[in-house]
Amino acid sequence: MVDGNTTKILVKLQEVFNKAVKSLGVGQTRELMLWLGTQLVNGHNYAFVVRTESATLKPTVSYELLICNISFDKQIYSIYSLEKIITSSSSPVVALSVVLWQRLKYKLQIA
Repeated sequence: MVDGNTTKILVKLQEVFNKAVKSLGVGQTRELMLWLGTQLVNGHNYAFVVRTESATLKPTVSYELLICNISFDKQIYSIYSLEKIITSSSSPVVALSVVLWQRLKYKLQIA
């Protein structure tokens, strides 16, 4: 059962994601798949796994690690990092957790 606080968090995360990817332009559709975490450093950093599909005759699907930053005054939404982690032709989704942890650990400089 989803309570009111959980709903508020999910709505906020979707809003952050939508504002961040708005600057990426056209040619691909992006869908929020997983929220990995939030970090408070010079604003709020959010890490997401994103499903990306090309807007072509034969669309390709990939998954990306998106790290975005929102300024403390919530006026600036910027992409800090956008990195393709799995394509439709690469390793199975089982490997996703290992790939994500390695990349996120590096990006956030966790020991």
